[in-house]
Amino acid sequence: MKTVRIVLKGLTPLMVHRYPLEGAPADFKQWDALKVATFHLYVHEGTNVMPNENVRKCLIEGGKFVKGKGKSSLMTTLAAGIRNIDPWFIPITPQAWIVDSRSAVNNMMRPPARIVVHRPKWNDWSLLFKIDYYVVLLNEKQIVEALTSAGRNIGIGSFRPRKLGMFGQFEVS
Repeated sequence: MKTVRIVLKGLTPLMVHRYPLEGAPADFKQWDALKVATFHLYVHEGTNVMPNENVRKCLIEGGKFVKGKGKSSLMTTLAAGIRNIDPWFIPITPQAWIVDSRSAVNNMMRPPARIVVHRPKWNDWSLLFKIDYYVVLLNEKQIVEALTSAGRNIGIGSFRPRKLGMFGQFEVS
């Protein structure tokens, strides 16, 4: 097993929208934009973070665009070959963010309804983390290539290219 140190540097702003496992409070609709955006942050021990599972999924989806063995892509090899991404909660640098308010369609309602969504957004951002991988399946070049592809084609966070948006694109260093 080997470890590679990765820095993702944002090319477009990063926007996040945490799914609240505990559900929204009863008075949620009366909250102001700042309070709503704060509610949608990923926070661990007082720090704004990106969960490593979001980065892992982005990396694996980026493998679709990288040739693996034979005619297959690198996607399933990445899923098997990535042992760990550390830390579990990756700090977003810098920590300061702004509120992004825009209209969106809520497909959970019948019929779908247009609503205003308030989310935290970083115009300049980066993520620093380490990836442990199995050398019998992957090498550092393949991981960087998959992440580079993911940064261009998939993105990370809300309203990213994978979801027909324009946020969350990045470069790898």
